[in-house]
Amino acid sequence: MWVQFPPLALIFMLTFRKDRFLHYIENKCLRFVKEKNLLEHGEHVLCAVSGGIDSIAMLMILKALRSRLNITLSCAHLNHKLRPTSTKEAEFVKEMCEELKIPVIVGVEDVRKYATIHSSHSLEENAREVRYRFLNRVADTLKVDKIAIAHNMDDLVETFFMRLIRGADLKGITSIPIKVGRIVRPILCLSRKEIRKYVKIYNVRYVVDESNYDVRYPRNRIRYGFLPYIEREFDPKVKEHVFFLINTLREIDEYVEGKAKKIYNKISVHGKGYEELDIGSMCHLEPFLIRRIIALALEHIREIRIERSKIDMIYDLIKGHKNGTVTLGAGFIASVDYRRLRICIPETIPEFHIRLNPGKNVIEELNYRIDMEFLERDEISFEDGVAFFDADEMVYPIYVRNWRKGDTIEPFGMKGSQKKVQDIFTDSKINRDERQRIPIFVDGKGQILWVYGLKRSRLYPIKKETKRIVKISVKRIEGRNFRFE
Repeated sequence: MWVQFPPLALIFMLTFRKDRFLHYIENKCLRFVKEKNLLEHGEHVLCAVSGGIDSIAMLMILKALRSRLNITLSCAHLNHKLRPTSTKEAEFVKEMCEELKIPVIVGVEDVRKYATIHSSHSLEENAREVRYRFLNRVADTLKVDKIAIAHNMDDLVETFFMRLIRGADLKGITSIPIKVGRIVRPILCLSRKEIRKYVKIYNVRYVVDESNYDVRYPRNRIRYGFLPYIEREFDPKVKEHVFFLINTLREIDEYVEGKAKKIYNKISVHGKGYEELDIGSMCHLEPFLIRRIIALALEHIREIRIERSKIDMIYDLIKGHKNGTVTLGAGFIASVDYRRLRICIPETIPEFHIRLNPGKNVIEELNYRIDMEFLERDEISFEDGVAFFDADEMVYPIYVRNWRKGDTIEPFGMKGSQKKVQDIFTDSKINRDERQRIPIFVDGKGQILWVYGLKRSRLYPIKKETKRIVKISVKRIEGRNFRFE
């Protein structure tokens, strides 16, 4: 039986249903924010507002929850100057915030100009980098506690499939994080459909970005082609299922990350411009933990996530017990050498060949001071970093230089037999980056006298009949950091 509602009752009924939906959406976000500990009572929250439907919805929801969460709101908008309408969009956001009585800061940045300097990244990546840099700068100025970003459930699911298709590890497949530092995503629990309905009921305006409908972009092909097909042909709730899966994977990822960080903190050594890991402490671990520890080291030194292929190349060197180097970009390399993983920008040591004079000699290339002095036999006192030779037998002048391929030395106990200096480095586990830093002393004929710290030749030994001695001592210049193991 049909019931005929009077016009006034019908209006009341529709209004009640609208209000109920608004409360449902706001309460859903409130539960999500509390469950994920995104916002704390008394915090100052900076809303990133582009003017699009998602950011406008987020702003309206947080405004509705402001008193219940006991938070203060501010807004920030960046004009990227990418579209002819960019200035109008900035004005729209400014007017919207004024109507809502929420303070707003509008910035301007020429992203295309920025992209010409950082040409290795796409325009989209450069825009994102500029945007987050702006948001952090505003957040520092206003001393806010959190920065709210308006990603939604559909964004999360689309990113999941994009990374799944391209290939990603566990951390990558969990796509958009709910919280990273002070950045939070309070409407990640809402679908795009829910957001549209919410904004429609409020009857507020928003900016439409035409590029969101351009199917030349992979994300839009997933949004308007792939996902609707899956919903239509397989399951209309596929987004909810994937959202649940992502949250489960995220919990696993957080467990792995926590465990990997504990190990990483124990086995890593940090320095200015380099990072080292003790490989021996990793070999017994599960492969996924080793890969995550490698990723943490790379992120620490480069401050960005490195693609999986680079991590796999380093992992293969470690598990294969091989020495080798992986180029990471931006001048960085990762080298596996003698049970150590070292990530750095290798410092190039120029070739040098310096004649030693009696007294003090400074080797700027190595930050070393080398003293050459002449002694009587009874003045000898043995100490570290010192070598003695028969001064009267020596062929002068004495030179110091760095290692050259093909160098050989005739060590004590190997009369008439030469040993490659490279083999001495290998035996002593001196990695490739450090070999050019080790002083090599040669006589006037070019014969190697001493590989500092490692091997002295059998040339010009101190004998019973030796009267005069030439003493060579090596000292690090104070205040400089030189080290090799």
